[in-house]
Amino acid sequence: MFRDLKNVLKMVSVLSLMFLTTFLIKPDAAVAGAFIKTCSNIRVDFNNDRAILLAECYNNKGQIRRSNLLISNYVANYTGALSWATPPGNFQKSCRSAGIVDRNQGWLTAKCGNGKGGWVTSEINLDERVSNQNGVLDYDD
Repeated sequence: MFRDLKNVLKMVSVLSLMFLTTFLIKPDAAVAGAFIKTCSNIRVDFNNDRAILLAECYNNKGQIRRSNLLISNYVANYTGALSWATPPGNFQKSCRSAGIVDRNQGWLTAKCGNGKGGWVTSEINLDERVSNQNGVLDYDD
């Protein structure tokens, strides 16, 4: 009798897990950050005093879409250190020579003013908070 009860409980557990997986977890839900896993040709362009993250990202159908994100809204320079910020971050106003270190890693590097007349090389991992949402770059706060 205990074997039957044990088998029934196993079956209920498996069916419950299948239900949760099928109906409650969205298959297109993206993990926070981690855009480099599904995007390529990552770069930063500067246009009219704004920094724009550009990439080619796969959507859920496996198609490549060109996407961009106004990254200057989310990154700031705090005394020479690049850091996440609430809009507008505007790191580009006090940093120079900014770009992506390795197009496959998503690290933004720049020489930033430290507030004392000097320049400091700083980096921030964009992959921590930028994600690919069905082919569209998005900021995850």
